Amino acid sequence: MNQNDSRAFGRRFKAARQKLGITQEVAGIIIGKTPTTISLWENGHVSPHRLVQKAVLQMLTPSDTKKRSESWRLN
Repeated sequence: MNQNDSRAFGRRFKAARQKLGITQEVAGIIIGKTPTTISLWENGHVSPHRLVQKAVLQMLTPSDTKKRSESWRLN
């Protein structure tokens, strides 16, 4: 994986985390990584395997289906 891929993942990860309003520490607890690892990801220094990236982003990004079902329950 090249540096650009690592940076792109880091930006997406950080955006998803911030959208949820959680800290690096909380994100690390959710996915089982240290805050240091989260920081390294977000700054593009390292990134996990592509399959792990996909799983991590899915965990932090609410699906359209989930949004629709939550919206339905609130109405």
